[in-house]
Amino acid sequence: MKIQKAVITAASPNQRTLPLQMLIDRDGHEKPVLRIIVDELRAADIS
Repeated sequence: MKIQKAVITAASPNQRTLPLQMLIDRDGHEKPVLRIIVDELRAADIS
């Protein structure tokens, strides 16, 4: 069974800065959490 879609849960309106929190990715670059999640989904060929 191939996974075709993903649901990304985001913070509530009261926590709107959480998904944009900056983290260091595997390559050592600083990115927003949401960008890291999207990059991982694309690498896994999930839309």
